[in-house]
Amino acid sequence: MSFFGVVGALAVSSSVASCLKSAMSSSSTSAEKPVIKAKSDTVDDLENLKEKLKDIETPSTEMYTVKGNPGLSVGGTVLEQLLDISIAFFKQPLVNEALQKIIKDESDAKVITDMVKELGGVVVNALNEKQVMACAKGFTCTQEGSSGEGEITCDEKEVGNSWYDARMHISNKNLYSSDKTSDCDRYIPDTGNIMAIIEMVKSKVKSMMTDKDKQRLFYDTAVSIGKNNMDFFATHDPRANYYTNKQGNPFEEGGDFLKQLPYEKFQETATNFSNTI
Repeated sequence: MSFFGVVGALAVSSSVASCLKSAMSSSSTSAEKPVIKAKSDTVDDLENLKEKLKDIETPSTEMYTVKGNPGLSVGGTVLEQLLDISIAFFKQPLVNEALQKIIKDESDAKVITDMVKELGGVVVNALNEKQVMACAKGFTCTQEGSSGEGEITCDEKEVGNSWYDARMHISNKNLYSSDKTSDCDRYIPDTGNIMAIIEMVKSKVKSMMTDKDKQRLFYDTAVSIGKNNMDFFATHDPRANYYTNKQGNPFEEGGDFLKQLPYEKFQETATNFSNTI
């Protein structure tokens, strides 16, 4: 991946960090331009986020150790380490500095973080409503011969000669559903609920892409980010550098971006895209 691609990914990371800061900090946003420094307030708030992981523990347990559920202890430890890695990443002075240069305008960042929070909220609500795992009955599978290539039969049903096909077969909720809702004999993905969650997210994306106010907001934000940050992109991407030197900032009034993708065309494109979701 090129450095230009990396900084694009960092922009998303910056948006997520800003989202976390908004959720956890009650302080007002300053209108002053950000001062580049080795460690921003956003990183400080990310460090405080670790306290939220304690919600998965009981008061009598040590940090990230859940008595009676070793699997949850592992899950909590994984979350802790992922967060520690993220904090170490954002603490690096040049990473922090680059993020402040990629998106300079607080209002542009707010549009992105609001979008992230809207989509994240849909996912969280969907997960609170629908279980992604289901209880399933046990099974018995056998394979013909001893070569490892014979026909596999699961509960008197031939499923092919691949153990992958066998796994798919025994994961079929329609065939192996159980009346249990806890203390399951085994667990399988609830594909119906998973697809329902995906549909909820797709529905939210579609509503956002067809909302005229949001279309205007997204377009203006894209233009603003391009206009304010093209100098940064041009110093990292050869194509952007070449065309900027040749034609100037394409996001400025009369620039190529506004000529090739005026708002009306963007609006039509966004609406058409939502219809394919």
